[in-house]
Amino acid sequence: MFCEDTRVSLKLLKYYNIKKPLFSFNSHNFLKQSELVLNRLEHESVGLITDAGMPGISDPGSFLVDLVRKNNYEIIVIPGPSSLTASIALSGFKPNLWLFPGFFPKDNSKRKEIINAYVYSGGHLIFFESAKRLFDTLLWIRNNFKFNPRVCVFKEITKIYEEVICFELSLIEEKLESSNIKGEIVVALESAGTFVDKEEESYQLALELIKLGIEPSRVVRLLSKYLGVNKNCLYKKLLPN
Repeated sequence: MFCEDTRVSLKLLKYYNIKKPLFSFNSHNFLKQSELVLNRLEHESVGLITDAGMPGISDPGSFLVDLVRKNNYEIIVIPGPSSLTASIALSGFKPNLWLFPGFFPKDNSKRKEIINAYVYSGGHLIFFESAKRLFDTLLWIRNNFKFNPRVCVFKEITKIYEEVICFELSLIEEKLESSNIKGEIVVALESAGTFVDKEEESYQLALELIKLGIEPSRVVRLLSKYLGVNKNCLYKKLLPN
């Protein structure tokens, strides 16, 4: 039996009185351990389990599946808890295409590629992020792109301290305190099509209100308060007019 952490998996096996030798298989040793897997498959079945979640989603399980298949061994999947599919269900976003890049990259050029693909796909975006980078990542998205999607942050899904926080991206400082973010994090951004139309409608409404003699700064404050549009983005868009 191969697993992410033998100490964690041992607890599960002991609970069900399963006595099997355990070997680690993780991001640090999967290349070496893959050879051991193939060697054991020559004379017995082999299992792969992870500490939490579904094997093959954000761990080297996919590498092992591909390798085993290329060596003509049968593969059977027994689904376990998945923070990815659980978060999609908890988001409440309308059925649509979902883009999943895994962990959100640190490199800004790669980040922009993902966000641009998300916007132009018309689908929702879902990704993993570390707790310590979450707040800064969402600030980066808000400050570098002119849209205000609904965001859902999922903490410790399927675990004891599970929590879901949903808000519009422009309100991140009010809804999310960086000092209180802990645990495993999944982030979902609602479809670009949902808020692009909203931003355009807000812009057209702002123009009409300004024509009626209302000060642009007041128009922006009102639309931001009652429609949830990004105040800074709307104001910048109105400046040339």
